[in-house]
Amino acid sequence: MTNATLLERILSDGVHVRLTASGTIKLSGRGDALERWAPVVKANKTELVRQLSLSCWWRVRFADGGGLDVFTPSGDTQEGILRGYPAAVSAEPFEPKITTPSAPMSASEREAILAWLYSIGERAKEVIDEVLAVCDRSASARAYALCKSNKETEKH
Repeated sequence: MTNATLLERILSDGVHVRLTASGTIKLSGRGDALERWAPVVKANKTELVRQLSLSCWWRVRFADGGGLDVFTPSGDTQEGILRGYPAAVSAEPFEPKITTPSAPMSASEREAILAWLYSIGERAKEVIDEVLAVCDRSASARAYALCKSNKETEKH
């Protein structure tokens, strides 16, 4: 099972998953679902943190002033998010803020980012080198580029 599929199953069981700025995973939801999924999340923490940092996020707000950060492994539209949270008054996309990458960029990540840049018509060596350099230094930039590369891959 892929990490995205695992997260989809957790979410569909009513557990809300949130990646904190410090890189930990916070779960909320029904007690029985939390008991079922907490050990699975703990056992797969490293992979799930990576998956969460690559994914699309929505900040959902409710009339009572409460809010919820929602991860959508396959990406979703604002309409889809609001349909899933009927009590919500708004949903805004956002990027989680994780400053420093936890590991150097892997060869497969580099290839994915290069493929994405190529798919959007970027051929300038200086621009490509700068994007790769930023992705080496910034986890959020790397996550953004990898999310874009995943979306391009899904189109083909």
